[in-house]
Amino acid sequence: MLLYLLLACREQEPINTEVCEEQISVTDMANGLTDKQKEVSYIIEEQFGKMDIPLNITAAAIVNAIAESRLNPNAIGDGGRAVGAFQLHKSGLGSNLSVKERTNVYTSANVIGIQILKNNNLYDLENNNAFIPDMTKTITEDIMRPDKLEEQKEKRSNLAKKIFPNRI
Repeated sequence: MLLYLLLACREQEPINTEVCEEQISVTDMANGLTDKQKEVSYIIEEQFGKMDIPLNITAAAIVNAIAESRLNPNAIGDGGRAVGAFQLHKSGLGSNLSVKERTNVYTSANVIGIQILKNNNLYDLENNNAFIPDMTKTITEDIMRPDKLEEQKEKRSNLAKKIFPNRI
């Protein structure tokens, strides 16, 4: 009885009604990335997070970086004209950037992130619960614009299905 009285007289602690949301990491969900690739992917994810880019769009952009460079910030393509994880071309999205800036993952992620933020097609897909492969195709066509576009859209869409099989 004494225990009951002690418990009854004890001041009640307030109930925490806040919902605890665990942060989901796109990089952690990706299949088959090496440790080096994960480092680059985390940076892309961090930069896109600061821009409030949705996770599915972030995943689609990471798929494109894998297709472009295997997430290698030092990758060089197109005879030296395209460099970095996103292969920013000196006559395209990287036109105002030095090679050093285009190989900087933070800088290249911001360049791509700005393009994503301006792309209504991606946000229409996001709002309609589209799958990552469809978003990957849109980023490929509207932002990355590689040679052999239709072939690349299909290849990257299939890559998205392999990398993010649980989010398609």
